[in-house]
Parts: sequence; structure tokens; C-alpha cells
Amino acid sequence: MVRRGMPLRQKSIAFATAAVASLCLTLGACAGDGDGGPGGDARKGGSITVGATVEPDSLDPAVARSPQARQALWLVYTSPLTYRRAGGKSGAELIPALAEALPEISEDGTTYTFRIREGLRYSNRRPVRASDFEHTIKRVLRLKAGSSFYTGIDGAEEYMRGSAKTADIAGIEADDRRREVTVRLTERDTTFLHKLAIGFAGMVPVGTPFTDLTRDPPPGVGPYAIGRVTPGRGFVMTQTRGFRLEDVPEGNVQRITTRLVRDEAVQTRRVIQGRLDYMQGSPPVARLADIRSKYKDRYSEHATLTTLWFFLNERTPPFDNRKVRRAVNFALDKQALMRLSAGRLKPTCNFLPRGIPGFSRIDPCPYGDPNLNGDPERARQLIEDSGEKGKPVTVVTDGDPDHRRVARYYSGLLDKIGLKAKVRRVGRLRGARRGRAQTGLAAYAPAFPHAAPFMERLDGDVLEPKVEEKIEELAGEPDPESAADGYAEVDRTIVENAYLAPYGVERQSTFLSERMDAENCARFHPVYGADYSSFCLK
Repeated sequence: MVRRGMPLRQKSIAFATAAVASLCLTLGACAGDGDGGPGGDARKGGSITVGATVEPDSLDPAVARSPQARQALWLVYTSPLTYRRAGGKSGAELIPALAEALPEISEDGTTYTFRIREGLRYSNRRPVRASDFEHTIKRVLRLKAGSSFYTGIDGAEEYMRGSAKTADIAGIEADDRRREVTVRLTERDTTFLHKLAIGFAGMVPVGTPFTDLTRDPPPGVGPYAIGRVTPGRGFVMTQTRGFRLEDVPEGNVQRITTRLVRDEAVQTRRVIQGRLDYMQGSPPVARLADIRSKYKDRYSEHATLTTLWFFLNERTPPFDNRKVRRAVNFALDKQALMRLSAGRLKPTCNFLPRGIPGFSRIDPCPYGDPNLNGDPERARQLIEDSGEKGKPVTVVTDGDPDHRRVARYYSGLLDKIGLKAKVRRVGRLRGARRGRAQTGLAAYAPAFPHAAPFMERLDGDVLEPKVEEKIEELAGEPDPESAADGYAEVDRTIVENAYLAPYGVERQSTFLSERMDAENCARFHPVYGADYSSFCLK
């Protein structure tokens, strides 16, 4: 709803998950252990080439969900809020971007008010207006990919059901003269600030069509703009002249070309040859030892926010028995799992990953040091004591070769501790979990760094009413520190009661060509992965 030249009425006015669900790119630091990113002597200018294993699902911010798309688009489409350009925990900090300051939030947590910075322009030089925010959200709601993030806005669902694309959303008011936006929610949503920072909220001008504009992406506000797009081959990003935005760096290189190179072995070879400057994929396991040794000055690995675990369906025997669930946790050899992933796994005891507010290392781990081997003898005794020895168990997995390899290890482990396991391949793991699947692999990478969406991934696996009530209570806790303490407590309860069996967080690699200044210019961001704007040439 746009009101030009009129002060906004201050009304009381909420996600879905704390930082969307695509298994995304995640956490770490620069080639060193600091915040990462360009130092004061970073070289400006030049062109680099990125190798992509798969095409982005879209280059339109209202539609794009894949990690490959988000990694590029957060440099092209800036949202009212954003995350600090830093590695590690600092990169999870919310800061104003197109907004002058963090929004004012009403006492009941349902109204967010912010002002757009003065003098902002899109890459086509068109001025940025407050009314552009409502149009941006309308496109997201109409094009559906990220609509679940914004259905908590008053009138959003009615707008989606209506026939007129230009109709107002009742819960959004924008005053272009005062550059002010007010968003009214139907109920408190403690993750809504993150929804104002994710890529779906990357603003585009009023009048941008309600279609997927991948072939001709709309103008945005950012250090880069998308130029030529060649479907099936790649796209080009060019530095935006005159870009200035507090706390958002302008970028170092002038041109970034992304080329589709589906074979990771070929990507690896071309980085070594200097034909690619960065690869989105991971080097093949067979080459890792050589790369870690020979190219250690430009190869690094970073812990991400992606948690990996085995779900244990408490609704089905034998996992309705706590002793069986504890036995699985005692038996897991996380070092063996790390070897299966060629070291691209960091063993953990927690369900929540480091870098998420609410993470507090569980030490000592109730099942032994996760950096050591498991305790199969104790696990076998627990199975014996449970009365479930010899019970059949089906381990479900999808078609990914790495997942199948882990599933075979897990099935063999369950056999060794006294159960009778077999592996069954399914199309989608989450779909299987909603049925009668007993156990299997699960993973989650958040769209933004918050504990709430991790708790949603439990899919009702935790049946203890007090735990469920606590999670529901925390979803409405307005104080971030209290919420973090509460989520840490729930994390410990989940682990101690063996509602699942966490075994690690994914690690992601950064492999750069010899042309790149890896020491000074290779920031790895907790939400978006390798930050192209930090890259620079020697």
C-alpha cells in the first residue's frame, strides 16, 4: 500500500525459519583465521572466471533458491538488511543495508518500521523508493519460490489468492516522500529481521514484471550487476560504477564470468591450469591429499552451517526405546564418517552448528569425545538390555552416491551392535520421514543463521511434550539472549535423550588459481560461502 506525500500511520503489526531450506553454502573464515576478505592493499580491477557444477535455478531474486544462485545474487540485489561481510560468527550479524537502521519493532513484535537510505539508485540509475519494497514482496508471493517467508504479513495470503497483481498488501505501507516502510504481521515472528535480509527481499523497482526474469534479470542495488546471460553456459557480472553503501564493500575485480563445468574433476584441473580462478565444486576425493599438500597456499576448507545427523523415528520400534537410540549414538564412529567424506566433515556432538546463536558446545559429550572412535561394546550392551536385539531396521537414503556410502556404513554399524539392518533407497528423505521410515540420513543448511529452523527440521521426531512446548515458547521469545540460552538448553536435551544422532557439520573447500591473492582476498561467508566481492588478483 503506497501513500505518497503522507506520514504513515504507526500501526501495530511477523517465517518460517531462522536464516530457506536449500542445502546451502556456509561458514568459515578467510584463508587465515581472521574475518577474511580484502586487506588494505587488495588489488582493484581485472577479470576472473568461476566454474559452476550446476546452473543456478534462477537469476531472478524473487525465484532463486539454489546455493549457486544465492552466492552470486547477494552481490547484485541488496535487501533492506544484510549480513556483515565477514567470516565466521561475525558474518551472522544483521546490519542495515538499504535501510538506514535496523527496524523499529512494536512492543508486541508485530510491526516493523524502517526508512530507505536517501540517494540510492539501481544499476539502471533509477532511484530506489520505499514503494519498491512492497512490489518486491508482491513478486515473491506471486512467483511462489520464497512465499512462505512472507505469508505472515497481514494480507499476504489474501493477496496471493487474489487475481490483481497490482492490488495492495494490507500489511505493507510505504511513504515514498518520507522513504518509510511499515510492515504489519499477523503475529510475532522473531525471525522476521532475517527475512528482511535474505535474497528474496533483494529490492527491485516498481514495474518489474511478475515473471521469472532469469534470461534478463532486473536491475538491483549492489556492488555488481548481471550482464550477459547464456542459458546452459553461464553468465557475467560486472562491477557497478559509483556503488557506495555503508558496510557493503564495492568489490575488487571488475568482471566475474561464471561458466558451467559440470565435472568437478575438470573444474579441479582447470583451476590448477589457471583456466578457472575459483571452483564452486569440491575436488575429487582421490586428488585431495595432493591438493592439500601441493596447493595449500590457495586451498582451504571451512566448517559450514550444514548439520548432518541420523534421524531416529521415535514413533516406530525399536527407536521408541531410549536405550536403542542411545546405543546408536554410542556406536557412531565419527572418525570413520570423516574418512568416508575425505575429511570434508567436522565431527560434533551438538545438533546446532557453531555460528548459530544458541550454539553452546556440549562438553563433555554424553557419548564420548566426537573426535575419537565410538564405543560399540557399550552400544551392544544397551541393545542387549533393551530387549530389542535382532529387531529389523530399514535405513533410508536417497540416490546421492556419497549418501549411499554413508548409509551402507550406518547399516553395517547397526548390524554390529545387534540390530538387523538393510538399506532402502527413496526419492526424497524428508518425504520418507513423514511416513513410517525408521532411520536414515538427514541434513540441513539454513537460509539464515538462527536456531528456529533447525528445530523445525525435527519434523515431530521429538515426542516429549515439555521439549515441544519449550521449542514453541522459544519461537516467540523476543529477547535474543534469552532465546539463545533456551535453544542451547533444547540442543542439550535433544542430544542427551538421543532423539537423533548428530555426527558432524559439512566442510566446504575454496580452491583458487595461482593468479588469485588467496592470502588477502578470499573471504568465506557463513551464509553465502565464498564472497566474490572479496576476490582480487595478485
